[in-house]
Amino acid sequence: MDKLLLIVASSITLITMSLALGLGTESPYFWWNVYLQKAPPVIGGIGYKMYGRQSSLELKIILKNEGSDKGILLPKDFQRFLNFRLKRGDIEIPPENIVLDWAAQIKKVADPSNPDVEMDDINLLEPEAHIEMFCTLRRADNQEFDYGEYRLMVSVTELIDRLKFEDQVKWWGRAGREFQVPFTIFEIQTLEDLKAYYEVEGSYAYSRQQYMKALEHYQKLIEVDPTDIHGYSGLGAVYLQLKQFKEAARALEKVLPHVADERTLVPYSLAYAYVAIGDEEKAIKTLKLVLPENKIREEIEKYKARLREFSQR
Repeated sequence: MDKLLLIVASSITLITMSLALGLGTESPYFWWNVYLQKAPPVIGGIGYKMYGRQSSLELKIILKNEGSDKGILLPKDFQRFLNFRLKRGDIEIPPENIVLDWAAQIKKVADPSNPDVEMDDINLLEPEAHIEMFCTLRRADNQEFDYGEYRLMVSVTELIDRLKFEDQVKWWGRAGREFQVPFTIFEIQTLEDLKAYYEVEGSYAYSRQQYMKALEHYQKLIEVDPTDIHGYSGLGAVYLQLKQFKEAARALEKVLPHVADERTLVPYSLAYAYVAIGDEEKAIKTLKLVLPENKIREEIEKYKARLREFSQR
C-alpha cells in the first residue's frame, strides 16, 4: 500500500509541476524544473519531507529545449537570472540571510537522435537537449534550517526574457515563469524517522559518488534495524563500487529472498559479485531467477569482461 501511495503522490507532484512549468500541447517549450535533493515525496500529498535540521538545501535544476526544431541560446552566466526565495510558514526569510552556492560543473545531456550536439557549449540548448546543474542554499549565519514547513519559490522570468533562438531571434513559446517547492523538515522522533534519515542520506551520498559517506549511513541504518532490507541493498551497491565483492555478496544475499519475484537489479548485482569472487556456480544459480538458460552464459561473460576492464584501470 505504501508503494501505491508513493506512486500516486509522485504522479500528483509531477502533474502539478508540469502544469506550473508551462507544459502543454503547443510548441516550442522552455521546460525547467527544480528538485530538492535528499527529500523524498510526501506520501499522500504534494511536496517533500526531510529529517533532522539541515545545514543546507541541495538543489538540482534542469533546463530543457523541448518541442522545437531550433536551438535556444542562454545568456552568459545564466544562473544569475534564476531567482530564489524561501518562506518558513508564512514568513519570508530575507534574501540577505540566504546564500546561494553554485556547483562549478554543469552537465549537458543530448537527445540520442541528435548526434551533432556541442556538448561543451552549455549556452546553446539544441532541440531536446537539456542541462543539469546543482546549487546549495544555506543560511548566511551558518545556522541550520530548523524544523517546520517551508516553501521554496523559484522564478526564471529574468532568464526567459533574455532567451534567443540560435539565429539570434528573440525566443518565444511556452514556459512557466515561477514555481514553488513545498517541503517540511521533521524532527527525528521515532525509529522509522531515524531509518528514513539514514536511508535518504545514504542514497544521496551514493548518488554523489561519496561512497564512504554512503557506507557509513547504511551501516548506521542496519545498526538501528538489523532486518532493514534497504540498508543491506545500499551496502551491496556501495561495496560493489568499492570493489569489495565478498562484502557485497554477503549484503545482497540478505536482500535477494525479498525481491526475487520483483523486477530488480539485485540478482544481477549479486551474480556479478559472485563472478568477481570466483563462485560461478552461485552466479549461474542466481541468474536463473531472472534469465532463461540460453542467456546466462552470455551475461557471465559480460561480467568477466567488465572485471577485466576494471582491473586494467
